[in-house]
Amino acid sequence: MATPSNKEVQTPASSQPGTIPDLLPKAELLRHYDEIAPGTAAIMIQEVVAQLQHKRQLEANRQNYDYDLQKREQRLQGWAQIFAFAVAITAIGGGLWLAYTTASTARIVTGAVITGGTVLSIVVAFLKSRKATPLPSRTQKTDLT
Repeated sequence: MATPSNKEVQTPASSQPGTIPDLLPKAELLRHYDEIAPGTAAIMIQEVVAQLQHKRQLEANRQNYDYDLQKREQRLQGWAQIFAFAVAITAIGGGLWLAYTTASTARIVTGAVITGGTVLSIVVAFLKSRKATPLPSRTQKTDLT
């Protein structure tokens, strides 16, 4: 029986990468392998199926990791806002207390600067804040077939 050429081995049966026909040799070559060593074609098909399942599992794991990472980042942003709010309230309160409880003009100006600077930084932060990115759905389908 004639041996298939190397060109046939390297030419995929499908143009879509990642599909079973793309990962297996042509049917004639599979039949030839099966004639030489019975069961070889079945083993090759099982290996390709296992490889595709593994690839899908890796993609699902990556998507779950990305989802969990975004959730964690949003949680940290929430805590950062809470602590920033506490610092701002403390600075505003301290500046107002400093301005109200002293008779010295320098301390009144210092208190006003602290309070005004804090309020101004809060306004600028809110004006420049970016919108939170929505979480991706855990049920997204992969392109792998």
